[in-house]
Formats: sequence, structure tokens, C-alpha cells
Amino acid sequence: MKDDIKLLNNLTKDYNALKRSFQSKYWGKAEDLITKEIYKHGVSNFRSMPTISKGFEDILIKYPYEGKRSLNIFILIDRILKFIPLVSSTLKPYRNTIDKLVDEIQYYRSIEYSRDYGEWFNKNMSKIKNLNTLIGNPNNNYIINEKKISSSYFRSLLYLDNISNFTSLEKKTSFCEIGGGFGSLSHCVNHLYPNIRKILFVEVPSVAYLATCYLKEIYGNVIIDYNTTRSLESFEFKSNNDLEICIIPPWELEKITSNIEIFYSSNAFQIMELNMIDKYMNSINRLKINGSSILILKTLKKEEYQESFIGSELLMERFTQYYDVKFNQFKPKLSLNDEEFYYSNI
Repeated sequence: MKDDIKLLNNLTKDYNALKRSFQSKYWGKAEDLITKEIYKHGVSNFRSMPTISKGFEDILIKYPYEGKRSLNIFILIDRILKFIPLVSSTLKPYRNTIDKLVDEIQYYRSIEYSRDYGEWFNKNMSKIKNLNTLIGNPNNNYIINEKKISSSYFRSLLYLDNISNFTSLEKKTSFCEIGGGFGSLSHCVNHLYPNIRKILFVEVPSVAYLATCYLKEIYGNVIIDYNTTRSLESFEFKSNNDLEICIIPPWELEKITSNIEIFYSSNAFQIMELNMIDKYMNSINRLKINGSSILILKTLKKEEYQESFIGSELLMERFTQYYDVKFNQFKPKLSLNDEEFYYSNI
């Protein structure tokens, strides 16, 4: 996986100029800190680096302070102790024990998931056997029925299986994901439903950069990145059957002119301020195909995010009151967390 410093510079520069309009409390300082970590370490192993993640990761944190981005006193002490031979040799058995226990947790979790999801997994094996889920070296993986799969891809496959219960993905040609992380679900969308040829992917700048580098590793020149859209007044997908994946930060949405059939977001609207939701809905209403598009929101019941979390019920009330969107609810039979899906033809 290759870095693209020009792209990262452009995203960072323009984000800083527009920060007041496109920075939520949830992301806050994390956006700047993640960007610094990317500049420092690059993207080649980002899926095994706790400091380059916030809510979209498939990473196991083993040791204290491993996920801290700032150099606080505890991290400093931990690093100093590693260079003292007597202390280092004393700590080594404990670290080895932690490694062993984490390996055991993954082993037994794989057994549990093979039991609970093995039948569903086998039923879909022909579709996913060639799906590479390990690019970027994730360290949080399962082995289900002898196939190794990363946790983020496992979740994405479950999400799509649930979505297929209330919309015909095999009949659609365009898909927009808002808050898509590093791109695992959009990758699964195209892999399982190759009829979907136009994918619009919207993320905050640092994560949009990760997604661009990641999906370029898979799709190459198919990816249309911010370096391209940045200089355009407007962007429209080609009216043909070519695969196109356009990855943009939020402020570029106003340039998009192509109609979209499926709008999907996983938890993202629950961690936005209300005025930011308004901006997204203005774009969705402009890009939708009246009566033919569908808006799908996956939500969490529990407050797994501390900052500015909006509960499912309040979020649905907001959409009904302000945007006249009335959702149907779907409770998944197969789910890893306490999740729900809401969908509405718009």
C-alpha cells in the first residue's frame, strides 16, 4: 500500500481552512492527531496501528497506553522502562503472558463465531472465498470454518446480509456510503454486487485518505480521489458500465451531480451535530431519485461513543420532523452488537 503525500497535504490544508464547518465534537482533536500519525508512520500497516483509528478499526490493543496518540507521562515512563535491562527483562514474561491470552481469546472467539455464524458463512463462501480482507495487516481477525477474515470485513458482510432483507442490492447500480471508515463495506458491496458500478464514498479527511490509499491498492486507477475532484467545479459519474469509486471529504458533496440509488451510513449520523446532519440531508435530497432511492441507517442502541451521541429514537424523530423521512425498522437476526437498521424510500 502506497502513501500519497500530495493527497494528504491537500486534504489537510483544505480541511484546516474549512474546519469550523466540518468538524464534529466526536472527531475534534482526533482528526489532527490521526493526521500526524499518518505523516509519521504512513499507511502500509495502518490496520494494526491503534493510533491511526477511531471507531472504524479492527485492532486489538494489548498493552496499557498503546492506543494513546499524545505523548503523555505514562507513555513516556513506559518507553523509558523498556530501555532499562533489569526492568525490561522483568516485564517480558508479563508481556508474553498478555500475548498468549490475547491469542487464546481470538482462538475461542473464532470457535464461538464458527458455531453461531458458521452456517451463514458457509452459505456465502462461494461469494467471499476470493475476498482479501487482510490488506494493511489487521491484528483483530477470526478464523471461521478455516477461513481467516478480519473483524471489520466480517461486520461488513453481516451488514450487507441484513440490508439484503429489505432492498434488492442486485438490482442497483449506484451506492453512497457516508462515514465508510477505511473502505471495507464499499469493497464488499462491489465484490458481492458487481452490478453496483458507481460508488460515492464520503469520510472525514484523515480517514478519506486511508480509504483512498487502501482502495487504490485493490482497484488502482478506478479510484477517483480528492486530488481530482478538488480542481473541478462539479463531478458526475460517467453514464456507462465502468466501475468508478469516488472518495471525497464532506465539503465536496456539493460538487456531486450524479443521482444515487442507495444512501447508507453506519452510526455516522449518531455522532454528528444537528447542523451537520442538515448539510448531509440537503445533499441527499438533491442527489436522490424521487421514489426510487433508499436511505439506510445502521444505528447503535447503546452509547458506545461519549461525545455528542444521538440515540436512535431521537435521530428518527429528527428525520421525521425536519426532513419528512419516515423510517421502517429492521432488527437483524445476525448481529455482533446491539444494532438496528432503519430504511426509507425517499
